[in-house]
Parts: sequence; C-alpha cells; structure tokens
Amino acid sequence: MGFAQQGAARVMIADLDLSSAEKVVSEITSLATASNFQAQAIEVDVTLEKSVDSAVQQAVRFFGRIDYCISSAGVSGPSDYVLT
Repeated sequence: MGFAQQGAARVMIADLDLSSAEKVVSEITSLATASNFQAQAIEVDVTLEKSVDSAVQQAVRFFGRIDYCISSAGVSGPSDYVLT
C-alpha cells in the first residue's frame, strides 16, 4: 500500500491466491495518489521456477520494465524453534 500512497505509477501484486491479489489491487487503487496509477494482479507459485518466470514476463509486458521487485513469500506450518 505504501508504494501507491507515495506516488508509484504502477504496481503488480502476485500471489498464489489470485483472488487475494485482486483484493489488494482494489485496495491500493483506492489509496493511490498518482493520477496515472495502474495495478495488476497475477497468480504465481514461487516454488515453481516456470511460474516465477511467467510472472516476470507478464510484468515486463504490462509495465515495459521492472524498477523494483519485492519478494515476501512466506511459508506457514509447525515450527520447533523460537526466534530471539
């Protein structure tokens, strides 16, 4: 959301769950400050190289280039350790 609020013109939201990505696109579009703001939601599985490659290609087709890329993929499940 911060990028949209700080004036970014284009943002891609990629998620394993496309409906979640689409929800985020809707939310950030309503918060965007740039008059030319564009956002796109795509489905991507970061455990599959082919899926990631496809997402990168879609971003380049849609935006023309990639200036910044932030990966925040998470894995959930049981854990036997505690971070201190």
